[in-house]
Amino acid sequence: MNTTQISIPTPGRLRVLSVLAILVIGSVLAALIWKPAFGAPAVATQRQIDTRTSLSPSQLYTSLLTSVVRVEGSGGIRAEGLWPRENGSPRSGMPDMTRFFNARTIGAGFFIDDDGHIITSLSVIEGADTIHVTFADGAWYAAEIVGTDRQSDFAILRIPDLDHDFAPLAFAQDNTLGIGDPVFAFGYPEGMAGTLTQGIVNNMEARRTDGNGYLLPYLIQSDAVSLPGLAGSPLVNAYGEAVGVNMNMQQPFGTPQALNLSIPIELAQQVTPALIQGQPYAYPLLGVAGMDLSPAEAAAMEVSNLYQGAYISAVGEDTAAAKGGIQEGDFLTAVNGTPIRTFSSLANQLLVHHTGGEEVQISVLRGDSSLDLTITLGTRELAES
Repeated sequence: MNTTQISIPTPGRLRVLSVLAILVIGSVLAALIWKPAFGAPAVATQRQIDTRTSLSPSQLYTSLLTSVVRVEGSGGIRAEGLWPRENGSPRSGMPDMTRFFNARTIGAGFFIDDDGHIITSLSVIEGADTIHVTFADGAWYAAEIVGTDRQSDFAILRIPDLDHDFAPLAFAQDNTLGIGDPVFAFGYPEGMAGTLTQGIVNNMEARRTDGNGYLLPYLIQSDAVSLPGLAGSPLVNAYGEAVGVNMNMQQPFGTPQALNLSIPIELAQQVTPALIQGQPYAYPLLGVAGMDLSPAEAAAMEVSNLYQGAYISAVGEDTAAAKGGIQEGDFLTAVNGTPIRTFSSLANQLLVHHTGGEEVQISVLRGDSSLDLTITLGTRELAES
């Protein structure tokens, strides 16, 4: 006959179990009733796990040959202040000399749709009299500018009457890239055939300010070597999908950039439809200045270390923020329900998901009060092209 033995807890064991039960119940109650004075709950970014089989570097290289092209701009540029020299030294008393020369700028670009539109870096073709696009097999074509955007440094090109095979580069899905992931940069540096460099993602929240003082947040920082001539080239993941557009790092030839910065492909997806139509992109403008509080600053303001948000240090007069009721000292905690944890994440959320003139719901924490404000975003003033 089968018998089942039941162990009877000893008195000491019963005491341990009782203490554990009290601790669990107490933790649940505390989570239900405790409410901090400031900020929004800190939310960890949930990353999608990609289970596909990655390409080998050689397979990746082959897959990019019909998608990525060399872009070359050429035109007359005037250089001033060139002195005549004798024995390597300027001769005193001689007037300035001016020399004209035909300059070339070289970068890369890649096809983004079936209509043959190419995205590249504006700095590669700006001021050029002629633009040529060269395929990996050496075939070259004259290209025309469809649209430009100085704030992102994007330019859209198109080849009239293109009769060469090409393949639009697939874009990676949002939120699939993470720190430590392998990435590759593919382009055509001066005097070289197609060049592939490899690295890993070092940072997903690098920042840079554009020429107008606006923040470009959440740039991808990687150690894929950024050789001169890779500006406008794609940063791709291990599956051959574009995750970013490599920026112009302006380093002289022969001095590779240790850390490469790339604009996330999500921003390119947001901006390029307007540029393809020949229209300027309406960048959203909230009209606030802010900061990410240090631990000392947060402690001085009695902000819980478990709670975060975009701290607003100033509100511009007659801006969308001022008209919508945002005040200095507010914490912005969500945009249309998407949690905001830092000022950089606020800027990124507006840039990637919203445009000027759009109405958004912004959640605000002011003192002990939570508010939901309806804001009609303004539009950034256009930079001169």
